[in-house]
Amino acid sequence: MRIANHRPLKELKAEFRSEFPYLDIYFFKKGASLPVSELFEPEVKVGDVRDDGLTGELRLNGNLSATAIEQTMSDIFGLSMRIGYDKEFRHRFIPSNKPLNELNYRSMHLMEEVVIV
Repeated sequence: MRIANHRPLKELKAEFRSEFPYLDIYFFKKGASLPVSELFEPEVKVGDVRDDGLTGELRLNGNLSATAIEQTMSDIFGLSMRIGYDKEFRHRFIPSNKPLNELNYRSMHLMEEVVIV
């Protein structure tokens, strides 16, 4: 996932969802308690939600924990974000040291429309 000021947040979210379809990432503007809404701010870019931070590549790895990704995004890229899932338009954040692959699998089972045969 390429992190650069000109990239729209929705592109980063789409890349993340392509790897972990039952999880989502939520970005926060500095000091905000609610995540940036794609509905109301569809074109917000990385540079709009951070003051500083490096430009670079974040390799998505299912063996990394949610907290490791969140910490890396904050420490290196200057982005405040949380990993969670969306259930009926209510954000549920996942404070976990479990691997993303496991969290994605668990989130799949939380979705009402999923049926395992």
